[in-house]
Amino acid sequence: MLLAEWSGECEVPFTYLITTDSLALHQVFPSQPVTALGWTSNGLARVKLLKPIHSSKTRAARPSGIYRVRPKGNVTRLERHVPPSLGC
Repeated sequence: MLLAEWSGECEVPFTYLITTDSLALHQVFPSQPVTALGWTSNGLARVKLLKPIHSSKTRAARPSGIYRVRPKGNVTRLERHVPPSLGC
């Protein structure tokens, strides 16, 4: 399993989990700016969600912060909250 990051337009990072046997690609938080941080000792990816994901105008479904993610791309939990990053 590879943890990969790609920077798109305006240097916005997107993070992917890629299986090495089938090259299946799983985007972590699709369409959201996410930075790859590394791995935990028990095999979960660590990523930083740079801006909150809102379910409505006032409620954040996922606050910005550091998350642990299973190899198939399923978010397991928020590790810690981090203030949103400013972008261009």
